[in-house]
Amino acid sequence: MRSVPVSLLLILFCLVGGAPAAAEPTPTPSPSPTAPPPVVPTVEAADIAVDPGYWQGTTERFALRITIGNPSDEDAITTTDVILPPDVTRVDATPAAGCTVAGLSFTCPLAAGAKVALEVTVGIASGAWRQPQRGRVRTTARVVGDLTPGVAEDTYAVSFPPGPPTPGIGLEVNDPVLRENGRDTVELEVRLHNSGAVPARGVVEVRPPAGVSVATVPSVCTARDRTVSGERCELGRIPADQQLLLVFGLTVPAAARSAAELLGSVQATLTPAVQDGLTVQSEFHIRIPEPAASVTPGDEGDGPVAAAAEGARGANRLPDSGPIATAPVSRTLSIIPLLTAVAGAFTILVVLSLIRRRSG
Repeated sequence: MRSVPVSLLLILFCLVGGAPAAAEPTPTPSPSPTAPPPVVPTVEAADIAVDPGYWQGTTERFALRITIGNPSDEDAITTTDVILPPDVTRVDATPAAGCTVAGLSFTCPLAAGAKVALEVTVGIASGAWRQPQRGRVRTTARVVGDLTPGVAEDTYAVSFPPGPPTPGIGLEVNDPVLRENGRDTVELEVRLHNSGAVPARGVVEVRPPAGVSVATVPSVCTARDRTVSGERCELGRIPADQQLLLVFGLTVPAAARSAAELLGSVQATLTPAVQDGLTVQSEFHIRIPEPAASVTPGDEGDGPVAAAAEGARGANRLPDSGPIATAPVSRTLSIIPLLTAVAGAFTILVVLSLIRRRSG
């Protein structure tokens, strides 16, 4: 049997099917475009300021003022919802031009970079001062075509004046200042006066701002009780016409210092025998001073700014050692001309002596 030529086999192989076709590459889907971030609005709610007329019932309406803004470069539709404290009720709402209001919800179109002011008139219950009154404002902003809105929130409080004016009891509270000494504690001074004609049992409750805690209580506290809103100090029997100075230590962690306003309150109650208790309250703010401006090394003594800072820092201190340290240098400089004159005179005397010897 004759062998089949190799060339013939190759021809047959190509006719039958040839080499398998290379697989086509799988198309890679193009990445979907990244959605732009949502427009985040700004919202600022001011505390509701209550004037002393609240205690006499002569002032019945108070204002909650809100400012919202669109910091983006696109127009947006904003919706602002106001949540009132439990003892505060809506009386009226005043929308800005172009806004609509339904109950406590405002809808406002805002152009890029625009701001708008809103106002809610509220009534406050007569016993609202007995508990902290805090509310919240929530604003959403949406650009046409965006599925996810941007959200911003702010909180506010009802700020009561000291009172109510009650015969037989007086209360004063200071505004503590957080010093620049690396510590996170402040001292809150409370003065409680039993101005009545009979002894009374005293109780003081400190209600610190959110994030702030009561670290220490005065030694005169006969009992200490932690409540939901703060720290309660039982004082026992306070004689008539006696005033107590109470110092509470408050811890202010770094996280709490970022709050826009560290507002707390103190509530005091005096209960005479077989009589109803007399309760008053007073608010306080924890003050955080602005950081002092830094001075570039080598510039401490230059210009009036440095001199003013030094004077403010050491107004009641002894004079600084700086001028004393530089005094010997100025004396040395003043002696140099005298030494020069003496050396010149000595040289002249030597020259005259040599001339006399030669002439002699």
